[in-house]
Amino acid sequence: MKLILTNILALFTLLISITSCKKDDISTQLNSPTIKAEGRISGIALKDHILPNGSIIRIKYIDTDSKNEWFKNEQVLILKQLVKESTEAWEKHANIKFEFIDNDKDADVRIILDFFVFRDDLPTGSYNRYIDDQDKPNMKLRYRFGQSNNSFRATALHEFGHVLGLDHEHCHPDSKVNISQLDGIDQMPRDLETGYFHHKTYDPLSIMHYGFPGSMTKDGKDIKENLELSAGDITFIQTLYPF
Repeated sequence: MKLILTNILALFTLLISITSCKKDDISTQLNSPTIKAEGRISGIALKDHILPNGSIIRIKYIDTDSKNEWFKNEQVLILKQLVKESTEAWEKHANIKFEFIDNDKDADVRIILDFFVFRDDLPTGSYNRYIDDQDKPNMKLRYRFGQSNNSFRATALHEFGHVLGLDHEHCHPDSKVNISQLDGIDQMPRDLETGYFHHKTYDPLSIMHYGFPGSMTKDGKDIKENLELSAGDITFIQTLYPF
């Protein structure tokens, strides 16, 4: 009975990870390499979502779904540059390449840029590897009116971390984050003994860790948004995708 319950929990955990952030992932199933993590490495990664080492990941944009007058072409160009910077940050430390292609070609990652002014309850990014339709986006990046470039770039960094197979760091079982139960927030601790995950030490500075306002934490304390890859992120991704 204990084994059955463990397997059910593992399956439920995987389903949560698919629909979180709010979404994750890439359009084709790829086998993961066998790795052995040594030393102090931080992070969680889904084994079945790790890409073959040396992969070229093709990216295109789907037309923006926002008609807001504030969302002018100049702003779109700035956001696209920030997205490119986020992919370059991962490329610097992982043996993978991101290639931006024309939108009439097939792509692994299909991005749609969105814009909203007043709502803070919407997720700023999402990714779902299981959307196969080339005419539909599988990554959404939202720009909040007044949001800093660094914050938007951090959202892109986070989502491309999911493309590379990384999971939410605040869901590490060693996390001390006390999040209020809210719909749509991925907060279930991962059962790292199931064999579905590569993992090591909990890293609160990870780009894969959500930031939370005090209104969403049980102790009322803010959890700061991480804006850059942490030392743990860099070491972990180098282990998953060695040069």
